[in-house]
Amino acid sequence: SKIGGSEYQSMKKILLFFALVMSLNASAQYVPYVASISVSSTIGTGTVIANQDFDFSITVTGVIVGDAINLTFGATRLPIGIVVKQVSVTGNNTVVITLHNHTGANIVLNNAPFTVKK
Repeated sequence: SKIGGSEYQSMKKILLFFALVMSLNASAQYVPYVASISVSSTIGTGTVIANQDFDFSITVTGVIVGDAINLTFGATRLPIGIVVKQVSVTGNNTVVITLHNHTGANIVLNNAPFTVKK
């Protein structure tokens, strides 16, 4: 059967949209699918100085700069007054977690377990 006027216009719009998407994808860099990566560790027992940041890094094999990272803590939470300021991939296989003490007193970390996932 033949395609009528409105059906033809709808099909034409779909094909034009598909052609546009394909042309955009042709110029995009191919990024292969990578299975999720997960590493568990603890934050240690260092002291975070009052009103200061505390950086520590963890090796997460397979992450690259620009990857989105998810940080979760287990049942043992960070001490009151400590917040996660930033989690970033600073180089291949390296994630830096920045904690901040927003109180007026030094705080000793409690060795809280955490998981970093990509």
